[in-house]
Amino acid sequence: SYQYNNSTILNRTQIDTLLNIHAYHCSNFDEALTLWTQFHALLKVITSWLDGTEKSLKRTRDKSGELIVEQAKNIQKVSMVIYCNVKCLTKGGSFYL
Repeated sequence: SYQYNNSTILNRTQIDTLLNIHAYHCSNFDEALTLWTQFHALLKVITSWLDGTEKSLKRTRDKSGELIVEQAKNIQKVSMVIYCNVKCLTKGGSFYL
């Protein structure tokens, strides 16, 4: 038995139980932190892609403001390739960077 806070006596079983609970919570936290880090990295990729696409689409207008369809189609094709690569990184909604 061990003394805790000068008042509570804990036996080895209780200490083992507390250590197991602590380990369980630590592993949950570590997993959540890993998922958050992966999500944040993916969010950066998506934000960068979206910013680039918006800038590119602005350049697909002529001086009168009309859309230049062929340029827009080419940008759309490139954007879809990038989108598919990002989708592959997520593997159906779970983050794997």
